[in-house]
Amino acid sequence: MLPSLSEGLPLSLLEAMSGAVPTIGSNIPSIRAVIEGLGLLATPQEPKALAQVMEEYLAMDKASLQQRGEAHLQVLLTKHNITDYRTQYRMLIEPAGAAEGE
Repeated sequence: MLPSLSEGLPLSLLEAMSGAVPTIGSNIPSIRAVIEGLGLLATPQEPKALAQVMEEYLAMDKASLQQRGEAHLQVLLTKHNITDYRTQYRMLIEPAGAAEGE
């Protein structure tokens, strides 16, 4: 669970996803980009909204939670892997052509 007002890359959610753990986060752009369609989102600074999404998970049966957790893990492995992030970062900081040995 990450009830944050501002995040860059929400690493704690990615770490949870790596353990096939279902996630909850604030409905802010960076968290939404990571867990939208998978985890549950709550309106920032609204404790009742956060409690409501927590209750949604508590009401789920074990098989549903496991299935949701596995979906988190698969998205992490395909969309949010460190190799892709490193490649994208290098493309931002290296001069054009440097990655190709020019």
